[in-house]
Amino acid sequence: MTLATPILEIVSALAIFLLGSGFGIALGRRMRTAAAQSEQVARLENEVRSAREAEIVARTNLENAHQQVAEEKKRLGEIRAQMESTFEAMAADITRKNSATFLQ
Repeated sequence: MTLATPILEIVSALAIFLLGSGFGIALGRRMRTAAAQSEQVARLENEVRSAREAEIVARTNLENAHQQVAEEKKRLGEIRAQMESTFEAMAADITRKNSATFLQ
């Protein structure tokens, strides 16, 4: 056995160790990256779910507001019709009184 054989074995063992370590480090980084991406996906899914819930609430509020506006328009229309009727009655009464006064 020569001196070159043990050195060659040591170099080979060292090369295998370094390659294995490099592979382990790369695999560890890949796993951390995958875990971070998984966490990011979960966070984004939660944000989407929250946005959808907020959209449902906003649409419900909008529908309620449209309904309230429609009811308010109807009520204002009824008030207007009542005021027109009252004004016409008052105008007729004033005209009648003026005619009666003029005829006297």
